[in-house]
Amino acid sequence: MKQKKIILSRIKSLLSESYIRGYELLIKNQMLYNLEQIIDYKQNHFGDESHFNNMVNSWNNNLDIIGEEVYLYEKILAIRSLVLPIKQDYIK
Repeated sequence: MKQKKIILSRIKSLLSESYIRGYELLIKNQMLYNLEQIIDYKQNHFGDESHFNNMVNSWNNNLDIIGEEVYLYEKILAIRSLVLPIKQDYIK
């Protein structure tokens, strides 16, 4: 929890300086959260199709708001590939 507070403080600081720098840190924070979701899924919900589908739907909604920054998509898709093979990805 302490790390999340530090990250949020840093995001606020960067957003006041530069939207782009703050936005990139916000995306990195989202990627860390996605990793937490993957760990939780693999440890506690592996094989639960409903949980898996909810997680993937949430990720798809997040991709909708990212915009068209290809380098951000690549990073996020790399994380998704830990549980969702690229050939099976549900990207809209």
